[in-house]
Amino acid sequence: MAQVSLYLDEKTFEKVETAAHLSDISISKYVAEIIRDHFVYKWPSGYGELFGSVSDKTFFPHGSEKITEDTVREPL
Repeated sequence: MAQVSLYLDEKTFEKVETAAHLSDISISKYVAEIIRDHFVYKWPSGYGELFGSVSDKTFFPHGSEKITEDTVREPL
C-alpha cells in the first residue's frame, strides 16, 4: 500500500481528527474515503430536483422532438 505525507494547518487537522473520531475510524481511513469518494462518478446534489423545472415552451426532452419537415431527398 502506498504512503502519502499530508501537511495540514492545525485547525484543518483538528477538523479531520474530530470527523474521523466521530466516524470511529482512523484518520488515514477517513482521508482515504474522502479521496475515494472524490473520484466516484455521481450526480451533483440536487440534480434530480431539476427535472421539470424548465418552463421554456421550445424545450423538448431528448427523444420527444416533433419532426414537422423532412429533408428533401434525391430520387435514386
